[in-house]
Amino acid sequence: MQFQSALVGVLCALHLLNQTLASATQRPIYAVAHRVLRNEAVTAALSHGANALEVDLTAWYFDWWADHDGKLFTESRGFTVIRDCLNANEAVVLSGETNTVLHLYSSTGNGIPVKQMVMDFGDSWLGKGVDIYPQLRYGSWKRDQGKLGKVFSWTSAEGDTEMVRYLLGEAGIDGLIYGYQTEEYNDKSGPKSALKDIVDFVETHSDTHRMATEDDTPW
Repeated sequence: MQFQSALVGVLCALHLLNQTLASATQRPIYAVAHRVLRNEAVTAALSHGANALEVDLTAWYFDWWADHDGKLFTESRGFTVIRDCLNANEAVVLSGETNTVLHLYSSTGNGIPVKQMVMDFGDSWLGKGVDIYPQLRYGSWKRDQGKLGKVFSWTSAEGDTEMVRYLLGEAGIDGLIYGYQTEEYNDKSGPKSALKDIVDFVETHSDTHRMATEDDTPW
């Protein structure tokens, strides 16, 4: 009995070791639900299987609102406050071409740990607008060199299957914002189909990719 118990213990240890090694070689992928601005959208996104939510926040003069159409204040005090008060559960995401993002982090991101320096680059209409691949591939390369923490793209919608495969595979990004290009998230077939593209890619490339879970630390 003691031998059997010891054997079971060894097998369990080997299983856990194999899981750990596999996890270390798989890139955790984030499927970020786009424009989640209402309570029912949160419920829908989580029920579909999203492992991250994108919520647009605007500080209007009368209150904070989940609002996509607020004005942009690129030179506002907000960036400085976020940068200087950043905690371990937060990160800064800058949008743009790789060299521009790296320059901004270098010139204004003093004190931000590299793992919390995130880049995104994309287009509302994947494959029909800007050629986003070169910048995302370059950003992923800089990430692998230790210059960035994560690289994301946007917005994958229903029918963008090939582009999703290309960006997750060839560009090596860490995740995609998915859903509708210009509408709020809802419990309909469009967002479900867009999410399925991401999940299907991950499942068919399980040796190198996996969906991120609550056990993953994104930053």
